[in-house]
Amino acid sequence: VAQANITDSLGGRLHAEARVPVDLSIATVEKRLLSDKVDADVSADSLNLEALDITVAGVSRVKGSLVGRVSVAGTVDRPVATGRMSLADFSFYSSQLGIAPDQGRALIRAAQDSLILESFRVRSGRNADSLGASGVLRFARDEAIKVDAKIVANNAVLARQRDGTNVVVSGGLDVTGELKHPSVSGAIYVPSATILINPLGASTALDLTSETARAYLLPSEIPVLESAGRAMSGLGALATVSNLRVDLGNEVWVRTPEAAVKLSGSVALATKGNELVPEGEI
Repeated sequence: VAQANITDSLGGRLHAEARVPVDLSIATVEKRLLSDKVDADVSADSLNLEALDITVAGVSRVKGSLVGRVSVAGTVDRPVATGRMSLADFSFYSSQLGIAPDQGRALIRAAQDSLILESFRVRSGRNADSLGASGVLRFARDEAIKVDAKIVANNAVLARQRDGTNVVVSGGLDVTGELKHPSVSGAIYVPSATILINPLGASTALDLTSETARAYLLPSEIPVLESAGRAMSGLGALATVSNLRVDLGNEVWVRTPEAAVKLSGSVALATKGNELVPEGEI
């Protein structure tokens, strides 16, 4: 029997216990694992995340309360899980993004060969500005792990940095298929954003005199599609993107020390090979 306990300074506790039939004899034995049965239990009793010494690069002031219990039985090849875990009053501060999401809550349920995220929501911005998710991971026997999830944003603030960078997003993404290489689709609306390019003063951050710019763009436009494609090259190795549409609102800006360019338009994104290829007009 293996046990582990995590206790916060306020009396909350996370307890994990697993029973593994292993022969621990010092002498050489023919078979160490006596059985492939799985028997484990994880329980959380009002575990306070703020009272734990959690260290994540760029993340601080982590708060929240974890409650619930999950049990795992079955075999190594086909584990069966039951139970639920809930997270309440979740919040944190990201120094890299300059945001402090709060009022977070989540409910995770284990059911046989599936791990279900019944709900997740966190506020990022004003009262109704939020980011949420729901979905399921399936661990069927003799099959790759599969995912079926939906991510929804409602004017969620994804970045609000001191240098003026600001990104607000609405819309939804669907993620389906094998977890190691899922399919991504959906629609994203960016009502407002400010993107700073090379704020330290390099004049080539936006090359308005490039051959591409002269051939395809007006003097007031920039080669956004080409730069976006280069920045996201290789994404196809992680996921297959299809039917993903991005619409820009009336307050989307790219700024350099020398210029401020207002963007508008729509782009359809799809992967071809390992590259993300945009099609549309900005």
